[in-house]
Amino acid sequence: RANIDTPDTPPSPVAASLTIRARLFFVHITLVSDSNYSTSKTIFVRATKHAESGELRLTYVYENSTLAPEKTDSAGHHGAAYLDLKDENTFDGLYWTNRNYHQALNTAGRITLKRA
Repeated sequence: RANIDTPDTPPSPVAASLTIRARLFFVHITLVSDSNYSTSKTIFVRATKHAESGELRLTYVYENSTLAPEKTDSAGHHGAAYLDLKDENTFDGLYWTNRNYHQALNTAGRITLKRA
């Protein structure tokens, strides 16, 4: 379950499935919203330890596809995020995108992921 918080709207839970696949030479992150409104896949991922807290941090760039965009949305966009592993069931971080940048409607906010 992802909780996405933006300045203009109060936080509201968005159900989604997140899959992290890690191998020796790559890490892939895939997020699919339960409504199938959009999906995203990673272009680049880097796993590091946070310099101050020592928490695992995933920093990534992703490509999003919106299957049936509404008038105010775009069919696709790119974004970046970081997620800190808070405990074995929770990631927390920030994201920002170039979604609708041509209309100055970029999106950004906090994302919290919890194992269901």
